Amino acid sequence: MKHRSKRTQKPTYRVVDIKKEIPEKQLAAIGALALAFNEVEAALDRLFFVVTELTEPLQLEVSTRIGGLDGKRPITKKGAAQFLNAADLRQLAELLGDGVFGQLKDYRDGVIHARHVNASPA
Repeated sequence: MKHRSKRTQKPTYRVVDIKKEIPEKQLAAIGALALAFNEVEAALDRLFFVVTELTEPLQLEVSTRIGGLDGKRPITKKGAAQFLNAADLRQLAELLGDGVFGQLKDYRDGVIHARHVNASPA
């Protein structure tokens, strides 16, 4: 029977200064991506407000209580059906679906929720 060594190497932890370790251009690109997505999200909110015909005082109250973007997208598509013809409705469904908006959200989430890893020992 083999005995395992009781010695284990303890991990070392260090303070990470993101502004020093990630180039300024890359940080700017991350910020620009986040802000650009926020603009897309604001456009979806405006469309949501139009199709639901919410009064201005109710817009924020209602939209913040719906399950985020995933809750607003189907409501927006359903509400837009009263204004759009079938072809335009299909385009809107494609834009708001997983193929366009969903993929953009996945990219944004991948960048925003990323963790900085530096494999070199400090």
